[in-house]
Amino acid sequence: MKKTFLVIPVALLMAGCETVSWLQPLYAPEDIVREESLAGSWRVDGEDTLTIAVEGDGYLLTIEDKKGGKTVYSAYLLRIGGELYADLTEKGGGIPDHMPVRIEMSGDRMTWFMLNSEWLRKRVKDGTLPSTRIAEGRKDIRWVVNVAPEEAQRLLRSYRYEAWEESVKLERAW
Repeated sequence: MKKTFLVIPVALLMAGCETVSWLQPLYAPEDIVREESLAGSWRVDGEDTLTIAVEGDGYLLTIEDKKGGKTVYSAYLLRIGGELYADLTEKGGGIPDHMPVRIEMSGDRMTWFMLNSEWLRKRVKDGTLPSTRIAEGRKDIRWVVNVAPEEAQRLLRSYRYEAWEESVKLERAW
């Protein structure tokens, strides 16, 4: 079964019936960086297309699947310990959830690393990631992580090797 790009955010946040959302961004305004080489069209497994365009201090990401379905995110880039990260927020939703992504680039290839769902659940439950539990239904549980940008960056730097898993490989489409 192929992992399509549109299900990556869902896979990142879902763990059984538990959902974890980040309330605050990973960055403060002074943390924002520009990486011009990200702009353009990218392909995931020859199926989905990701278009990245500069928008103000950040980027606009439009993900389109083969059937024409679109999801749009705003993104801001920052460096933590010299590595490139993106803070993604889906446009058009209610309360914005921030989705941390670690990015590695090599020429016309890019790899996105998402937070490992097991690591995320464990850190929420052991209190490493300060969060609030919100019951959404009898079986559904939602955790909302609420840490300031500098604390989020410190945590992500501290758990650099165990927190992330390779999730998406992209290749420049143009």
